[in-house]
Amino acid sequence: MSSDASNRRKRILFIIDGMNVGGSQEFIINYCREIPEFDITIMSIFGDNAYENVLHQLPNVRIVHLCNAKGTNRKKLMLFVPYAILRFAISTRHCLEQYDWINPRLPFAALLCWLFGISKHRNCHFNIDCDARQLTFYEKAVFKMCLPSFGSLSIARSLRGGFSFLSVDQRTIKHDPFFVTVRDSIDPIVYTEGTHLLFIARLVPQKGATEAIAIMRELERNSPGLFFLHIIGDGPERANIESTCKSFNLQNVVLHGYQGNLGDWIVNCHGVLKTAVGEPSNSVVREALLAGKRVYSTIEADSDISMVERGLVIPLERGQAFRSAQRIIATYRMDVENPEQAREFTRTARAEFSNTGVRDYYLNLTNET
Repeated sequence: MSSDASNRRKRILFIIDGMNVGGSQEFIINYCREIPEFDITIMSIFGDNAYENVLHQLPNVRIVHLCNAKGTNRKKLMLFVPYAILRFAISTRHCLEQYDWINPRLPFAALLCWLFGISKHRNCHFNIDCDARQLTFYEKAVFKMCLPSFGSLSIARSLRGGFSFLSVDQRTIKHDPFFVTVRDSIDPIVYTEGTHLLFIARLVPQKGATEAIAIMRELERNSPGLFFLHIIGDGPERANIESTCKSFNLQNVVLHGYQGNLGDWIVNCHGVLKTAVGEPSNSVVREALLAGKRVYSTIEADSDISMVERGLVIPLERGQAFRSAQRIIATYRMDVENPEQAREFTRTARAEFSNTGVRDYYLNLTNET
């Protein structure tokens, strides 16, 4: 390799269905922030970009929108597929060799990379960081058909069990670490008196909002006016959740819909409540812990058990709202009565989820290609 080639800035290409809100998109944002010495191109197939303001502030990032289907629902999205395929073919022709690392994410990106042979490219590496239960039948079919063609594949260990349907030797699957979003704020929410918890999720049945509301009912019965829950997110279950809160006259549960900067909410809260069904520790849990906040979570996987054993997560029992409420109350009282212990927890959690080691991992991974 020439000295010019070895000394030039590394070039990275992310290929993703769309830059709407989600874990894969958060990874890309954090990658761009944490590794400014790389030149990064983000190819958004359907043109969504919920992070446009953030991305345009990063001088090392270039965004390519293949088509403008922003805000289109899934059924109508199919109308854009032929045009997206054509634009992808034109955009990737003769240009892939300029990239040192190609990282497609999400099902349609996998399909296009398979169709055009990019999956076999020596620098192509596919990541899965979603729970298999979140996928539709068609998305699973795409993964099953396309992913065996990728020379390099990564699935988080905590999620791997759900992807046993893939025709891939499990021993060849890598585990790439996650960046954790540092949630800060220049204009944080100032809460009223009391102890404020956050429930951050898309409002679909799998996320377990009804379980969280049942816990809040018990908290209100045991400690009236002390605990409040802020539900941040939107989705098809929102009307049912609002109706449930109204029927129980729950004044301590507030639905805020989608919020752009979660840091505004996390900075001054007490902790996060996670009750998703069958979903192991997710990005919200890691972000809350990095911010030094308490996490109350149902136990859904071995990774959750490990976090409980290390004192990072307070376990809740599904279907046992009274017991879960008692654990939240006990933890809150312990933190109030023993502030030094609470500060030690914060130090431990922040050290556990530092991004320094993750950054070094991706620097080394890219330099090896």
